[in-house]
Order: sequence, then structure tokens, then C-alpha cells
Amino acid sequence: MAANIKFDLDLCSSCKTCVDACFIDVIRWDDKKEQPFAAYPEDCVLCLGCEEACPAQCIEVLPAAVSAAPQ
Repeated sequence: MAANIKFDLDLCSSCKTCVDACFIDVIRWDDKKEQPFAAYPEDCVLCLGCEEACPAQCIEVLPAAVSAAPQ
């Protein structure tokens, strides 16, 4: 299952809680930018652990849009 994972980086406190909460390692930490990013959104299982763990409530996880088969 894939996901659209959005971060509101203006609200992010750089606590890395989302990185720790992601047991699939979809969310990683960018040391240069000092912010989280979705490294493998296609591997997300939509557990919402990162979203629920975030103290700043700056993460939104939604199922990726499924494109319709050509007709």
C-alpha cells in the first residue's frame, strides 16, 4: 500500500518522534536539512503511527491516489 505523507515543516520541532515511530523506516531524517522526509512512501502500511506520535501534529498520512485502469 502506498501513501501520501505530508509534513508541515513550519510546525515541525525536529524532535524525530515520527522517525522513531515508523517501524517500516518509511520516514527518515535529513541531517543536512534537519527535517523528516518520506523516503519510501510506497512501502507505507498506513498504520498512522507517525501521525499519532507527532507532538506538533504536523504530519498527515493519506492513502495514495489509485489511478483508474485505462478503458
